[in-house]
Amino acid sequence: MKKNNFKIVYTLTLLAGLILTTITPEAISAEFAVVVNAKNGTSGSQEEIRREVKRTFMKQQSSWTGNIDAFPLDRDPSNAAHQAFLKNVLQMSEQELDAHWLSMKQQQGQTPPRVVGSTRILLRLIGKKEGGMGVVNVDELAGAPASVKALLQFTD
Repeated sequence: MKKNNFKIVYTLTLLAGLILTTITPEAISAEFAVVVNAKNGTSGSQEEIRREVKRTFMKQQSSWTGNIDAFPLDRDPSNAAHQAFLKNVLQMSEQELDAHWLSMKQQQGQTPPRVVGSTRILLRLIGKKEGGMGVVNVDELAGAPASVKALLQFTD
């Protein structure tokens, strides 16, 4: 009986190891989107849009194309969307972002974008504010109001 149990455990262990080694980073990656108000007319190549999103979020420019006042919103630093945005769009660490906001506060009196914890509230704010912008997991766009749209999608 012990010999059969050993064979079963050994076989299951081998199968588990085989399954785990076939999972690639792509298989567990997530899709995220920079969401803006549906009236936002920003367009261009993915790289141009990425640059404009970064400059807008970092408050290095105060308006979107079309002279719409920018209203960037952030997520909590522990939120996966915030972390993916930081890494893939801003291409910064959390410490670099903190240093940027300290510098902006001292030099121009600018403060970081407001942090919004709830996706539902974030989407509602973006939909009400023509220059609104935020980041969500693409799965969270299901059932989003018609007043918002995805401007840029990226994978983490």
